[in-house]
Amino acid sequence: MLGWLTLTLAFSQLSAQVVSPASPTDTLYGVPLAGDTLPVIKMKFETLFLVPFVMIPGTALFVGGHSYQIDAKKRFASSSVKSYFDATNDLFLTDLYTRHKRNRIIWYSATAVGTVVTYVGLLHLVAAIITLNSSALPAVSPYVWWGGGLATAGIAARIVSFRHLRKAVNYYNFEYTRQRPRISMHLGLPQATPAGLGLWLYLKF
Repeated sequence: MLGWLTLTLAFSQLSAQVVSPASPTDTLYGVPLAGDTLPVIKMKFETLFLVPFVMIPGTALFVGGHSYQIDAKKRFASSSVKSYFDATNDLFLTDLYTRHKRNRIIWYSATAVGTVVTYVGLLHLVAAIITLNSSALPAVSPYVWWGGGLATAGIAARIVSFRHLRKAVNYYNFEYTRQRPRISMHLGLPQATPAGLGLWLYLKF
């Protein structure tokens, strides 16, 4: 009787240790499990995405214009990639994403203040022209200079911000999805670059 109880307890402990493996969950809307196969992230500058914002003066300055395709699903928020970066527990990726967010704050803040100051200066200019008050024209200059300078600083922070994110996406794809980098030379609109604006000769990775 004692031997039977011993065998019963032994088998019950063994069966308790057998756990059915959980199905991996790796969707765009959830945090990937550590054992999941991480998908490739395709980051691209969408030129046509900015067209509606160009029609409203100043709004295009606040739009990133990048898309992030993960598992055939396209999103336009840079936060879409964060859960995949977090799944790697890579401090380098965390640092790059933090720099992206920090420069994004500078981008929004400097651009917003610069745009407002510039608009105030333009209002003073219009008022001076309407009232034919030439003595008020010198007062417009500081608004334009400060507003333009802050807006330019904001755009520079935008470029740096997405450059950090582009570097993070390239590093993630190479280290955790084993996507080999491809280098080619192009002449035209660099949609895959962090700036995404201008016409020049550039390298595409």
